[in-house]
Amino acid sequence: MKRHVIPMIYYFILRDGERFVRGCVVCKTHFMTCTTYLIDSGLTMEIGLEQLYVINEELLKIPPQAFLMLLDVDIEEPLISIDELSAMVKNTVVAFRLKYVSENGEAFVGAMIMRNQNGEICDLRSILLEGVHSANISHESDKTSPPSSQK
Repeated sequence: MKRHVIPMIYYFILRDGERFVRGCVVCKTHFMTCTTYLIDSGLTMEIGLEQLYVINEELLKIPPQAFLMLLDVDIEEPLISIDELSAMVKNTVVAFRLKYVSENGEAFVGAMIMRNQNGEICDLRSILLEGVHSANISHESDKTSPPSSQK
């Protein structure tokens, strides 16, 4: 019997072989696995299709405690390396600002907000567009080169 998985439909997910959590399918990753988003914890996990069960109508009435948000960023060539961005996100306070909600209330678009090393608020879009200088992160080359003196 073929099992059809519909993205963004809510399912019960058998987790750790003993308890059920609510989630939705984000995408099918392999032949028999998919990536799911747990709507009450905000976590994502890859699970087997045999662990998905269509959710009960009564449980659909309970609002999710977390929701999946797409970042409002569409930049082809960012001016910051993945390592620099990872270091910034790892060492700063990160928040999300909701910008748009779809008419049916199922899709959310937002901005990732963080505090730079000077304590100023910046968002992911400006960091990707302007590079490390908007985030006040020094490049590795900046750390190793001695300061130049001018007379």
